[in-house]
Amino acid sequence: MRRPTRNIEIFSMSVLDMFASALGAFIMVTIILFPFYNKHQLLDINTRAAKGLDDEILNGTDRLHAADEESTLQQAEIAQKGRIESQIRQCRQNVQECKVTLAKKFLVVQIQWRERADVNLIVVDPQGNRFTPEKPNRTRHDFPDSFGQLSIDMKIGPGLEVWQNSAAGPGEYRIIYRAAKLIDPSVTVGGWYIQRSTGRKKLRERTIGAVDTDVPAATIVVAQDGTVTVTEAN
Repeated sequence: MRRPTRNIEIFSMSVLDMFASALGAFIMVTIILFPFYNKHQLLDINTRAAKGLDDEILNGTDRLHAADEESTLQQAEIAQKGRIESQIRQCRQNVQECKVTLAKKFLVVQIQWRERADVNLIVVDPQGNRFTPEKPNRTRHDFPDSFGQLSIDMKIGPGLEVWQNSAAGPGEYRIIYRAAKLIDPSVTVGGWYIQRSTGRKKLRERTIGAVDTDVPAATIVVAQDGTVTVTEAN
């Protein structure tokens, strides 16, 4: 008797379908999860990149702040320098004004004579103002910019005359004698100049024998530092 033929199948069709379905599911899951593969590494890279960008922004901000602070400091230094230079100019101006003030002297010129005559004291200051009995400047009407004046004027001798200036500035002051009237044949005129630092100094006597003639007596020089020198006329 013949044996029947047997077909031995390890996997049935249903099992194969199951494997195929599982493989397909695995592939689908793999495709879905692929973008998230090594996500932590990508996250670390992105985090480091973001941190580097933040550091760069912070460094740039710090540099901008430093530049602003430096600019502000430079502006403050320029302003301070300007104030110092202004103070230096003011100090120099004050020093110059003090020098001018110190150079101004209280100056007095006095003359006297014993003969019967009318002698006029004439003073010409550095500005060219000519102080005479006709222009004594007692009210500062004749020379408004000057404090000088002929304070005493006597018409007949024996007599004396006085010129004074409470703020005589630097320059030359020419002292001149002039006889307006002579009763005696001649007149001898003596004098002094007076200032605070040196006191009273005598001027050399002059003899006048003619009327209406200028007789130079001396030149008083007030220097810029306030010192006073006198040159006698020949």
